[in-house]
Amino acid sequence: MYNTKYHPHHQLALAIALALSTGFVSANVWYGEAQRETGLTFNTGQSFIDDSSFTLTARSASYYREGYRDGRTPISGFYSDDYHRKESALALYGDFQSGWLWGTLGFDLGVYGQKALLNTGNPENFGIFYKTNDVDDTSKIGVANLKFQHNFSETAGIHGRLGRMKVDWLPFFYGDTFAAMPTTFEGALLNGYWGRLSGYIARFTGHSHYKVAGMNRLQGGGRDGELDATGLRWGNAWEGGLSLAVDYAEQNDYLEKTKYEMQYGFSQQESHIVLTASYLTQDAGRDYSDPNHDAKLVYGEVAYSHSSLNSYLGISFAGDRPFDTYFTDDIFAATVRTVGLWNDFNQKDMTSVVIGGDYNLISYGLPRWTLFFNGIYGWGADKDTPTPGATLPISSSRAYETASGFTYEVFDGPVQGLWLNTTWIRDGGGYYSHDGLRILLDYTLKVF
Repeated sequence: MYNTKYHPHHQLALAIALALSTGFVSANVWYGEAQRETGLTFNTGQSFIDDSSFTLTARSASYYREGYRDGRTPISGFYSDDYHRKESALALYGDFQSGWLWGTLGFDLGVYGQKALLNTGNPENFGIFYKTNDVDDTSKIGVANLKFQHNFSETAGIHGRLGRMKVDWLPFFYGDTFAAMPTTFEGALLNGYWGRLSGYIARFTGHSHYKVAGMNRLQGGGRDGELDATGLRWGNAWEGGLSLAVDYAEQNDYLEKTKYEMQYGFSQQESHIVLTASYLTQDAGRDYSDPNHDAKLVYGEVAYSHSSLNSYLGISFAGDRPFDTYFTDDIFAATVRTVGLWNDFNQKDMTSVVIGGDYNLISYGLPRWTLFFNGIYGWGADKDTPTPGATLPISSSRAYETASGFTYEVFDGPVQGLWLNTTWIRDGGGYYSHDGLRILLDYTLKVF
């Protein structure tokens, strides 16, 4: 089943999506799960009330990034030879989830707000928390949807949502869980399962990032366009054995993407290994910058889990056209395990190797601390064929990225509910060279 339940966290989110696409993700590296509970409960005998929940999350988000591009001339002020960006924000959001009426119907409601503490740098449209420098605060009704579920048997059922919702991850797009406020999608999502077979179908007509909403195409006058997605999966390699999956997504008349995936998982003593092979295609519609665009990408990976260690080693091969990582409106499409997405590794004829993982320090008596690392190196890119939508061609046939940091998460004690993520990213080649630091601090209170 594809997860639609939200976990509190832009560009770092690609790592989450790719980790989930292979079944591998640490429980506390990229999002926090710790909550402090008040102990308040209801015992009315009515599931709609007794099973409802309300959580409050306070977030402090700080972001610093600097970069340079050697030998390039600025174009219309969009790119500069060097730039910096500093952002800091405080956010507060509350999420209410009802229980189930007749075991079938319910609703979700979420209200979000954030206040800028620091919002400076150039160029303005490289903002992460805010779209431009003149924005001081934002607020919105982030979530407002009806939800439903029905179990046909112990091994078959459906569940879904209709309205405005958070979407942790679908194979070609996902919510921005590392910005100050959550991203939401507006539309309908239906999940179903029958034994080892599971699937989903979705249509989204709106997308909210920063404070903007809509589902714009980059071409064709910026018209709104629906985003449709569907997929089927058989088996779960992380439970052992073979799994097969196919996923498809399309933004009408703009771009469509398909992914075929095969995984095989097995255990050796206390270790678990999953092998993944993925084949991705994309084709352009009439509103795309190149209506004849079609691209392909192959990705393979070995993921290894043992005790407190999770790790992976992967390789990707891009075809004779660059593979676009986006739909529109900053909707990312998962391809290679890049954390920053400041340089993508999907250029024409590019080969990339990635290695990474995380390690919890419980064996050293520090169970709240987890270290993580992700490194990727790509070579052989065609510098004369830029990624569609890019203002400038890439400046090098090679690119690299390293991301490292730690998380600190508290599940008990006086500061239960605290989650801290500190990530330092450095990359080079490709479009720019960068240094960046992001610090996220969450405190989550489960009121009931």
